[in-house]
Amino acid sequence: MKYLVTGGAGFIGSNLVEDLIKAGHEIIVIDNLSTGSRDNIADFEDKIKFIEAPVMEVLDREELKGLNGIYHLGIPSTSVLYRNNHLLVVEAVNEFIKVLELAKREKCRLVYASSSSVYNDNKNLPFRENMSVLVKDFYTEARYFMERMAELYHDFYNIESIGFRFFSVYGPREEAKKTFANLISQFLWDMKKGKSPVLYGDGTQTRDFTYVSDIIKGFIMGMQPNIDIKCDIFNLGTNKCYSLKELVSILNKNLGTNIEPVFQENPLKNYVQETLADTTKVKNKLGWHPEISLDQGIKKLLGESYQDNLTSARQVMINKDLKEQNSIIGVFGNGEVGSAIAKFYQNPRIKDLNRDDDLARVEILNVCIPWSDNFIEIVKKEIEEIKPQLTIIHSTVAPGTTKEIIAQLSPDAGGMIVHSPVRGVHPNIHKGIKTFVKYVGAENEEAGKLAQKHLESLGIKTELFTPATTTEMGKLLDTSYYGVCIAWHGEMKKMCDQLGIDFEKTVTSFNKTYNQGYHELGMYNVIRPVLYPPNKCINGHCVINNSEILKKYFESEALDLILKYAVKKKEEIDKNEI
Repeated sequence: MKYLVTGGAGFIGSNLVEDLIKAGHEIIVIDNLSTGSRDNIADFEDKIKFIEAPVMEVLDREELKGLNGIYHLGIPSTSVLYRNNHLLVVEAVNEFIKVLELAKREKCRLVYASSSSVYNDNKNLPFRENMSVLVKDFYTEARYFMERMAELYHDFYNIESIGFRFFSVYGPREEAKKTFANLISQFLWDMKKGKSPVLYGDGTQTRDFTYVSDIIKGFIMGMQPNIDIKCDIFNLGTNKCYSLKELVSILNKNLGTNIEPVFQENPLKNYVQETLADTTKVKNKLGWHPEISLDQGIKKLLGESYQDNLTSARQVMINKDLKEQNSIIGVFGNGEVGSAIAKFYQNPRIKDLNRDDDLARVEILNVCIPWSDNFIEIVKKEIEEIKPQLTIIHSTVAPGTTKEIIAQLSPDAGGMIVHSPVRGVHPNIHKGIKTFVKYVGAENEEAGKLAQKHLESLGIKTELFTPATTTEMGKLLDTSYYGVCIAWHGEMKKMCDQLGIDFEKTVTSFNKTYNQGYHELGMYNVIRPVLYPPNKCINGHCVINNSEILKKYFESEALDLILKYAVKKKEEIDKNEI
């Protein structure tokens, strides 16, 4: 599908764009970067069409033809901006009409951002969509006018649209909004610097805080073609509110701090004392419900920059030389990978099914246990008990594992965490680790460089990648590629056998001479695998296990080929056909 996302370099917009890209959609982003940033889309800008301009100026461009839907988030989203510049009301409304005209031309649905601010003068909680809107500020006027314009375009031109009234959205990528960011982000930024957050009044005012991934889920559900909704408005909130004093307490708990807020007299007119969403309508009509609680959301937000949230004293400990001779080393898992890693150290502490050394006070933890559905839970528990300064996950894991472990850990659980998969040839994995470059995948460069420093002190060559998903996927794809090659060579061998011709001459010699020719032509990156298919099953050490991990996340005929070939080969062996 081809979608336009206005405001796609902003806080909410960039999170939406990232999810749409992962779903395989073609995305065009328009953003004037007034409160957005190209940093928000840096990781995937090469996968989108980005237009830096005001929305009004570019909606007639050729690349906007053939749209399947429009997500409109490119709207100034804080009342302070409208209070300081009343003409923003006109700009927001005019831009919205232009977007509606584009939807009319393209005959596509429009999903747009409205705001819980339309409820600001209502006193009855929770806020329901059928409540009267009593305009009390310029921002509310702009948003409510947009909702009414959407209704008119549906009544006159049958334009389908869904507007979502957001309740206090927070999450990663708010930095570009600065003082216009959500209170959670602003408080967090201050408290991480040791500064007291400022609360107006006595801090008893409440907010319904909604994590950005829940907002994105609602937006995507609103664009689904199978829903029978032509023009409507829905709340997106959690149906649970917290006072700002409670928020500071929760942040202190997650940061491991004890910072008291500063209370100031409220200087704002029409200040909102309470917000609380009634989500009955959106649940009944769209099937949407929030998944992330406030505590979970804050943990996720801290996980985006987890290493920044450690106390300065902890950082000093972490930044020392973590060389083997200076540190207590632990190896968690002593199978083929763990035993190979253990050989790099003198007397490491080892924990495994057959050995249970005390890992207390371990400073560097090497995780070498095999992947399982409860891998994250097992490793998280071990880190929280040991509190190592550096954890290196050598295991082959599912994509996103390292980031999820970081997100779930309590703030005082431990130091840096990286992923660094083992590469080599069975059975001599230790020699392979010394021979091949060992990739280090990290959620930030500081963690990655610390792990590099340690591994290189052991004589291991390294290369750093961010984020950690790079090495997690790299290892899975590496072994699965090998599996495809094995399967195809096995099939070619059978074809040759059926014709009574020599596999070595027909396939192997061809490929070897091709490789020689590529080399002489200077085509060093082009190479044909030269394999002799063994008369046994594809071994389960990595190829099959890793293919099965990938199958849980991706549909792929190539993965099917590997797994079906392995089953078929076993059947042939069992029947003594080979």
